[in-house]
Amino acid sequence: MILPFRETGWITRVNTPVEQIGLALRGVALTPVPGSPPVRRLTRPPVRPPIDRLLVPAAPRKPDAPQAGRGAGTTGARSRSSCRTPPPVTPAGSGTP
Repeated sequence: MILPFRETGWITRVNTPVEQIGLALRGVALTPVPGSPPVRRLTRPPVRPPIDRLLVPAAPRKPDAPQAGRGAGTTGARSRSSCRTPPPVTPAGSGTP
């Protein structure tokens, strides 16, 4: 908000201490304006657009049929044996077999 005042020369015209205090008081008075409810209402659509209007709703999914090879009641998660990490690799020449 200061840039337009600076570019138009209003800030460079401030010379006396009274004008400097007045400029500071105007700045303090204008500080709450961007956060005021009317300004927030005006800027809400471009800043926080309603997502439900922008996205296409997903089609309802049918429950999956149990697959062959899996027991009843499984959630499709991997078993522990398929999630194991390999043993750490020892650097060559470290002296351990």
